[in-house]
Amino acid sequence: MPSQETEDSADKTEVVVSAPNVEGIATAINARIESDNVRTASEDVSENNAHLEELTTVFEVHEDVVEGLRKATEKDSRGKQRKKVREYSGRDDMENWEFGRHLEVLEVHGIAERDGNRWRLTD
Repeated sequence: MPSQETEDSADKTEVVVSAPNVEGIATAINARIESDNVRTASEDVSENNAHLEELTTVFEVHEDVVEGLRKATEKDSRGKQRKKVREYSGRDDMENWEFGRHLEVLEVHGIAERDGNRWRLTD
């Protein structure tokens, strides 16, 4: 009769399968993977593209805000109030508070600076 140690080691057999993706491993071990549990590459790409579209919109707003800040700084080196910068940016369709959030993001990144109520490009 085999010893207990031999029986335990037989239960611990390890098999290593290498493949470039989960589907390759499933093919190698002849297994079936339910499609609901595995995301396809096309799903990942389409999801990333949706985020890129959203980011593109945000970057376009930031470009407009920077242009508004540039005009405000040219007209007065101390800058202009948020409402005037928004006007120079061509973003009159945005709420004043929403435009202010974009200015704050640019301030965090050192592109814009605030002095009281005035906004300008950093030197």
